Amino acid sequence: MAGIGPQDVDVAELYDAYTGAELQAISAYGLAAPERVGLQDFGAADRLAVNLSGGLLGQGSAPGATGIAWVVALARILTGLLAAIGANPALRAGRRPWRSRHRVDRDGDGTAAVTIPLSMTLRYNHPLGARSPYFEGLSGGRAIASRCAVCGCGWFPPRHCCGTGFHWEDLPGAGTVVAATDGFALVAMDGARNLALAKLREPAQAGVRVRIVQAAGPVEHPAQASLFQVETGNCIASE
Repeated sequence: MAGIGPQDVDVAELYDAYTGAELQAISAYGLAAPERVGLQDFGAADRLAVNLSGGLLGQGSAPGATGIAWVVALARILTGLLAAIGANPALRAGRRPWRSRHRVDRDGDGTAAVTIPLSMTLRYNHPLGARSPYFEGLSGGRAIASRCAVCGCGWFPPRHCCGTGFHWEDLPGAGTVVAATDGFALVAMDGARNLALAKLREPAQAGVRVRIVQAAGPVEHPAQASLFQVETGNCIASE
């Protein structure tokens, strides 16, 4: 609608309450190819700068307030910070003074940070809303995607695409690992256009085929009810 594409974006503030979500968002918005998202740098010195504000992690990830903080951060970046980046060698090199906010074990000057023990218990009825079929599928070890009624693209996790409606569709349940870390992976599901952040049952590497399965035992939330396991007779997919 704005008449611009990913190639026109120079700076972005994206959801990054955990690392995998930031990579997932970069891929979903088309800011980097799925096979490059885990290899590319997105610092102040790079063509595309992501979360120069420090992101949600650098702002405490306070619900609601962080959305306002994003707008303020982008306004400051677009009206002055970009000029500062061009003039400051430390910022051009990606050594931003707020980078230490992502660290909870030490203060910015390298000294040990003070920690205190806290506990919190919060129970409430969480409505699953319009995405109930997606979560019900996860509870049964099934991959249920939204299929756009206009362009025909499938999305897992689901999302609105062209804004005029969609229908729910069972995917085959298999996909290919694009990037992996300890216990988690970004998976390109068969029949879906976006990447899914998946919890792995066993270690896997990029190119390996995996399949969604139901997790054993009770879980607190349907999002925890499915795992991805490596398919038997696997071989690494080639580009």
